[in-house]
Amino acid sequence: MICVEGLTKQYGGDKGLYSLSFQVEEGEAFALLGPNGAGKTTLIRHLLGFIRPESGRALIHGWECWREAVKVKRIVGYLPGEIHFLEGMKGLDFLQLVCGLHGDKAIFSRRRTRLAKRLDIDLNQDLRQMSKGMKQKVGLIAALMLDAPVLILDEPTSGFDPLMKRVFVDLIREEKERGKTLLLASHNFDEVERTCERVGILRTGQLAAIGRIEALRQAHAAQGASLEEVFIKLYE
Repeated sequence: MICVEGLTKQYGGDKGLYSLSFQVEEGEAFALLGPNGAGKTTLIRHLLGFIRPESGRALIHGWECWREAVKVKRIVGYLPGEIHFLEGMKGLDFLQLVCGLHGDKAIFSRRRTRLAKRLDIDLNQDLRQMSKGMKQKVGLIAALMLDAPVLILDEPTSGFDPLMKRVFVDLIREEKERGKTLLLASHNFDEVERTCERVGILRTGQLAAIGRIEALRQAHAAQGASLEEVFIKLYE
């Protein structure tokens, strides 16, 4: 469903992506791990067609993300790492705008209502008055309510308290059961272990390791080691 082939975008120094290649199968949940500056958000911006690669390519559902960005956006639910809203809008206003851009189907409003209840948020509140965590909930609803077959989520639980992180994990597991393909960029190791089958660990724009979590434990740490311990071992 997601295919990255020799993707390269250089910004100077160690910033950017360097001949990056991997695949995410349909219905699979795949996590990207790496410190700030490792290239996670740059990769996601390529997948959404926001950046033109210097070489290589990224594809979703067989469509090239740069050249066929409009087609790609129709099948992707996206939560950016930093959310910016239009001034003077309520949460519901913003979500209705997103619905309209995607055809305003009845299923969108039904899912929006259900998600708002699950995430315990009043969408009639002014966005300017919302905390970071509340704004994050609005962004997550925008990504999930479209019922897209592919979900790309960048630091999705930023600003969430432990209870909301648990709700997020439950929501993602439900989406997986419905056959969704997930690419998750996160610093939350527990969240990744509870939602994803495979992990790619980025270091200076390249994959330091990729594989199923248990296989990474055996290869880079020890049996029973946490994903965080594997990550630290690779960066020692």
